Amino acid sequence: MLEVNIHASADWNGLKTIVEGLYEDAHHCGLSAVKFLVNGRPVGSGGGGHLVLGASTPEASLFFRNPSMLPAMIAYWRRHPSLSYFFTSLFVGPTSQAPRPDEARHDALYELENSMARVPEGGDLPYWRLDRLFRHLLCDVSGNTHRTEMCIDKLYDPGSERGRQGLLELRAFEMAPHPRMLLLQALLVRALVGHLWKAPRRSSLVRWGTRLHDRFMLPWHL
Repeated sequence: MLEVNIHASADWNGLKTIVEGLYEDAHHCGLSAVKFLVNGRPVGSGGGGHLVLGASTPEASLFFRNPSMLPAMIAYWRRHPSLSYFFTSLFVGPTSQAPRPDEARHDALYELENSMARVPEGGDLPYWRLDRLFRHLLCDVSGNTHRTEMCIDKLYDPGSERGRQGLLELRAFEMAPHPRMLLLQALLVRALVGHLWKAPRRSSLVRWGTRLHDRFMLPWHL
């Protein structure tokens, strides 16, 4: 397994050039983003195809220019579990690489709503405060802030120089088997960000309970 971290792109054409070039280079090296199970079924390679949102500087990050974006994305992803499961790997749940806060820590929804209510709509908020409101909630059952669906390790951690970059990492995306699928995923997230930027929603979080897995583990609901 070879992990590749590609550099940021400022526009769509730049991202397209980077992604297509990466897959072409991998092909020439004899590498693939696909593997086969024992029964011959083709699946993703198992590596993460994580998408990162931010900007070239922390000040330009969409989450600091409009602090309401982070709680809006948290609420939207809670309402649409397909965003958590459709593009992820075969391994899901509270001990996976990208668990949702409501998979094993149902009390976290109450705490998340409290934090979301403390983000002013259209107002300024110190960078470190936005980070601190959610850092202890966007984590797995052990408190690991890196193994979570929405990772804010590099949003604005006052205790880490590298952690103050204004970035949000979406980890519920497996490495796509084809460059067009990866670009489609990026386009989907880009469209959702544009939608939420115009009208951030502050509704209460959905309590799926056991329905979260009972329904959204089935292909029909996805």
